[in-house]
Amino acid sequence: MARPFDFFVVLADMRTGSNFLEASLNQLSDVTCYGEVFNPVFIGSHNRTELFEIDMGARERDPFQLIERMVVQTDGLSGFRLFHDHDPRVLDFCLQNRRCAKIVLSRNPVESFVSLQIAIATGQWKLRDVAKRKTKKIRFDQTQYAAFLNERQNFQTTTRRSLQRSGQTAFVLDYSDLNDVGILNGLARFIGSEDQLKAPSKATKRQNPVSMADKVINHQEMLAVVQGQTLGAEAVMADPEPKRGPGVPGFCVMENPDVIFAPIAAGPTRAVRDLMSSRGHPIATGLTQGELRKWKRSHVGHRSFTVLRHPVPRAYGAFRAAILSEASAHEMFRAKLADRYGVQVAGDADKPEIARAFARFLEFLKLNLAGETSLKVDPIWSTQSELLDGIATVMVPDTILREADTLAPVLYHITGADPRLPRPVWYDELRDIYSAKIEKLCKAAYRKDYITFGFGDWDQAA
Repeated sequence: MARPFDFFVVLADMRTGSNFLEASLNQLSDVTCYGEVFNPVFIGSHNRTELFEIDMGARERDPFQLIERMVVQTDGLSGFRLFHDHDPRVLDFCLQNRRCAKIVLSRNPVESFVSLQIAIATGQWKLRDVAKRKTKKIRFDQTQYAAFLNERQNFQTTTRRSLQRSGQTAFVLDYSDLNDVGILNGLARFIGSEDQLKAPSKATKRQNPVSMADKVINHQEMLAVVQGQTLGAEAVMADPEPKRGPGVPGFCVMENPDVIFAPIAAGPTRAVRDLMSSRGHPIATGLTQGELRKWKRSHVGHRSFTVLRHPVPRAYGAFRAAILSEASAHEMFRAKLADRYGVQVAGDADKPEIARAFARFLEFLKLNLAGETSLKVDPIWSTQSELLDGIATVMVPDTILREADTLAPVLYHITGADPRLPRPVWYDELRDIYSAKIEKLCKAAYRKDYITFGFGDWDQAA
C-alpha cells in the first residue's frame, strides 16, 4: 500500500522534548529520524558535518538535494527536526509540500525557557544516565524571556497560517503527550508507519524533574511576569478546539441597576440568575446582538460580568449531564463513549464505579479537546478560555468572578442582589469521589484553563 507521505518534519524548538520524540520514532522499524538536519552549525547531530555525502557547503547551496537523497536512500520513511532558527528555505518547502507530513511539537514556553537556561548553564543538553545529571538554579530574566517567546510564537504563527492557507493539517503534540504510547502510535499511523510501539523510548531521561521553584532563584518574580499569559504553542498554533460564538441569547440583562450577565456553559448560571431575580426586577434573555448593542447604548454606565467554575466540578457537571442523565440530547454520545472509551455507568452504580467512569470521561476530554476524536466538542465541556474568547467578540466583561471565591459579596456590589449562592446538589457527591488522580486527569484535559486562570487543586478551593 502506498504511503501517504514521502517524508516528515518535526516542527519544534529546543527544550520541547524533540530528542525524546525522535528516539521514540526511531524505535519504529520503518521510520528513521535524522535529527536536526538543517541546524546552522551541524548536520543531524552534534559535530556531524556530512550526511548522504552532502557536506555543509553543498547543503548551503542546495538544501533540497539533501532532502531528496534522504528520501531515496532511506529504507522506509525518513524525516528530521526543524527549529525556528534553521534554514527558512526548508521551512517554506516543507510547509508547501503536501507529501511532507507535519508534526508540530510544543511545550509550555516558561518550562522550555527555564530548561534552556539550565542547559546553557550546565552544558548538559541530553541525559542518558541519571547518575550523570547536572543541575543548577538559574535567574529568570524577563527581557530574555520576552525575546524567546516572541521568536517561538512567530514561528508557530507562520506555521499555522501556512497550513491554513494551503488547506493542510498537522499532527499536534504537546510535551506532556510524549509518554503516552497511544498518542505516539496514533502519530505512527498518521505518518504512514506500519509498525507500532510497545512503549516510549527510555534512551533519554528528563533532565530537570524538580519543581519550578527549585529551578529558578527568583521564582516569585517569574510568576509575576508570566501569570495570566496565554502560554505555549497550544494557544498560538496547536489549538484545535473549535471557536465559539458569544452566545448572546443566553445573556441575562437587568435594569436598575443596569447589569449584563454573560454565562459560561456548565457554570453556576441558574444560581446567578436566581440571585439577580431576587431583586424583583425582570431579567431579559433571548436578545440578538443588535438588541444587545441597542440596550448598551441606551443604558450608559451599565456593568457586565461572567463567572468561572473550577474545572473539576465543571467537568463533573458535564459528566452528569452527558452520562448520568438520560437526556435524549446526549443519547448517541453516551453510546459512543461507552463503546469506544469505556465510559459507562449502570443505574445502580456505587461511588467507586462512578469515580472510574468519571476518570475515563476526563481521559476522553483530553483527546476530544485536542481534536483527536471523531466526536464534536460540546460547549458544556469546552474550555472556559474558548467560551470567554467567544463572549469577548461582542463584549469584554467588566468583571470575571469565580464561583469558589467571594462571588456572592461581589455580586451584591454589582447587582444589589441577596449575596447567597447555593452550590449544586451534586457537590457533595463529587467530594466523595474526588482524588488526586481525578485532579491530575482534569489538569491534563484542561491545561489551558489551569494556566490561563491560575486554578489550583479543587480540594483547596472547594
